[in-house]
This record gives sequence, structure tokens and C-alpha cells, in this order.
Amino acid sequence: MLKEFYRQAHVAFLSRHIDLAMDGRTPTFELWFIGHKKLSAAYWTVGALFLLSAEERIPREALIEWVLQCQHESGGFGGDVRQDPHLLFTLSAVQILAMLDALHRVDRDHIARYVASLQRKDGSFCGDAWGEVDTRFSYAAALCLSILRGASEGSVAGGCAAPLATLPYVDVPAMVDFVMRCENFDGGFGLVPGAESHAGQIFCCVGTLALCGALHRLRDGGDALGLWLAARQMHSGGFNGRPDKLHDVCYSWWVFSALAMIGRTHWVDAAALEQFILSCQDELLLGAHPANGISDSAPGGIADRPGDQPDAFHTFFGITGLALMGKHGIGPIDPAYALPMSVVQRLRESNVQNKESD
Repeated sequence: MLKEFYRQAHVAFLSRHIDLAMDGRTPTFELWFIGHKKLSAAYWTVGALFLLSAEERIPREALIEWVLQCQHESGGFGGDVRQDPHLLFTLSAVQILAMLDALHRVDRDHIARYVASLQRKDGSFCGDAWGEVDTRFSYAAALCLSILRGASEGSVAGGCAAPLATLPYVDVPAMVDFVMRCENFDGGFGLVPGAESHAGQIFCCVGTLALCGALHRLRDGGDALGLWLAARQMHSGGFNGRPDKLHDVCYSWWVFSALAMIGRTHWVDAAALEQFILSCQDELLLGAHPANGISDSAPGGIADRPGDQPDAFHTFFGITGLALMGKHGIGPIDPAYALPMSVVQRLRESNVQNKESD
């Protein structure tokens, strides 16, 4: 049974990653591959470093300045400087600024109006001006606006719920109705009405409902959904995203966080999931001992499954999975906001202060 979590090596891995991304070079295949979505990669990296209590490794001011340079005149953000704005990258920018306590550096209203401009009459959201519709964008809109207004004091099954009337500029009831039209007979959710249930989309839909205070809309109080999610756990302990697919570390977040929001984490084997995540650490680390003896030059990182190449994406989602379980001193993390609880608490305090000043 694996017991070691190689925190120091993962911190070093993430620090190297963000340093390479910040200096504008793309010397590795991984950085070349994510070049069009650097803002999201920065969110994964910064979020993981926060959860590992390694905020001091973040080049804070340089990162803030770069994020601000990614903003478009429309109010939205692109994946990198001089790229077209997109709702997903706008959310990543807002999440990064929230973690770095720098939301005062942007015009929140300008960003909120950009987000609202992407809502369609049926309540759905487009990702950008080109019109693609996806439930990921509903969640991105709900979370972006929730962060911009400050987190709510209320909570639903571990997630913070923003009251319906307080999300600015958007038709929240229509947003919720669209998400519910994406609910399937099996209890899951797809990217649009009638699409196949998928764990990633389920996280987005459940997160949207949690943020909008609408989890009560789930069929059977969430039992059907909980059963579908629990069935994603494989013999390895890891989760897959849909039936007959391979296990993948990223679903440690998508599945387990959705279960957390509906209060069903006890329906799966958390200990087996922990072991699966630990087994996906870089292979060179697994033969090392002790964990605190690993240097900054060690490989580090977490892969999608054992034996594969680690990357920032799966490192973040492996760490967030462990954070949800409260393991190895990581976290805690809010399952709806996908942010460290310390950041969410700061947003709550900001919300209270804003109400007192109104």
C-alpha cells in the first residue's frame, strides 16, 4: 500500500512549470501543447501551489500583470496575450486574481457584463462570440459571477450557494432550467440536452445548481445521480468519466466533487481512490524514500494513470482529489468554487463588507 505523497517534488514541479510559462518560452511539448490555454494552465498551477501551502513559489506580481494583459476590451480574457476572449479563460483569470487577492485590479462590472453578454434566450451560455453552447459555459458563468460578487454565506452540501437574485445581469432561473434540460434518464448530465452523460459535464451542471441554490431540482434528491457517479469507480480505485472508459486521475475531482456537493462521498471507496492517486505520481518518485528527502531537481508531478507522463493538469486534479478527502495535509478546497477554502472565506468576507457599504 502506498503511503507517501511527495509534496516537495510536486511543489518543485509546479514551480518549474509556472516559471517556464511566465518567461514566454515553450521549451517542452507540454508547454507548446497548452500554449493556446495558458491562463487555464496557470490556474491549475497556482491552485495546486495554494493547496500545498506553497504560495511563496508563485511569482505574484509578474503573474498578475500577465493576467491583466490577457484581458480584451470586451471585458473577457483570452488564453494568452493577444488571444480572443473566451468564457473559460475569463473564469481562469478571475480564479487566479481571487487567489492572489487582486480582484481590485480589474473592473468587476466590466467582466460581469461580458459574461452576461454570452447568455442566450434559452438560458444557455456560449463560450465566446462564435456561439458554441456547452454546460461547461453555464458553470463558468455562474462561478465567475459568484466570485466577482463575493461568495455567499450560505452553503449546500459543502458548496457555497449564491442566492439566485444576486448574480448580476443574467437570467438565473433560465440558466438553471437549461441545465435541468441536460439531465438524462440515468441521472447524469450532458453538454447539451440529449447528449451522453459525462462526469466532467456532471460536475459543471451540479456546480451550477449549487452556486444557484438549485440542488433541490435534482431527481430523487440526487440518488440517481449519486448511483451513476459511484458506478464510475473502477477496481483500481480510480474513476472513469463514463462507462467502458479508462480510469483517469482528473475524475478524482470531477466525480468526487460532484458527490461532495450532493452529500454522497460515502458511496465510494475513498481509501482506494487515495491509493490510485498516489500510484499516479511520477514513477521515479515511487521508488524514492523518504518523501521529505526529495530535492527541487526531482521530476515530480502526477499523471493521468500509473506509468504515464505527469503534467500540470493531472497534478492539479490529483491534488484536488486528495484535498477533498482531507488527506496528506492538503487543502481544504470548496467543491463548488474549485478554490481553496481560505480564498472562498476571503470572498465571503468581501461580500459582507460590500453589503455593509451599500
